[in-house]
Amino acid sequence: TGTASDFGDRTEAKHGVDAVSGGVRGIFANGQGPHSQVIDYVTIASTGNATNFGNTTIARTHGTGTNSDPGSGQNRGMFLAGFSGVDNHADYITCDTAANATDWGELVNNHGYRTGSGTSGTKGFICGGQGSGTDAITYYTIDTTGSSSDAGDLSDAGSAQGCSGAAS
Repeated sequence: TGTASDFGDRTEAKHGVDAVSGGVRGIFANGQGPHSQVIDYVTIASTGNATNFGNTTIARTHGTGTNSDPGSGQNRGMFLAGFSGVDNHADYITCDTAANATDWGELVNNHGYRTGSGTSGTKGFICGGQGSGTDAITYYTIDTTGSSSDAGDLSDAGSAQGCSGAAS
């Protein structure tokens, strides 16, 4: 418990960013004001301003991120969906190596923005979404590329906008 402290600043002032963790690094991508492709990272163990990591393949905002288990050997982060005009796009990075993101492929469902996501460390999921108005749930294997599956629909179509996710 206690009071929050200022950790530092991103290289660009944005809101609606995607985030993943590579264990040692916190990695933030995209954002609005205007839409951005910038990826930044911080070293979690020490305060300070973010450092540029690279760029995503498309500019977007209010997407979501998932990452593999940092101990899995891949240590991959994924940036998914978001408001960009391409509601089913996904990129990936290797969290240990600063570089531009690589196009992962297209998700089987269009999710739009303000989605929920989660991961088991090897499988990820994304659900709901605003803009495309979907109640779909999509799952994928994080350490592969380009193949996702439809896992069904949310039980309450009204919950599709502004979903929240979880990890196990």
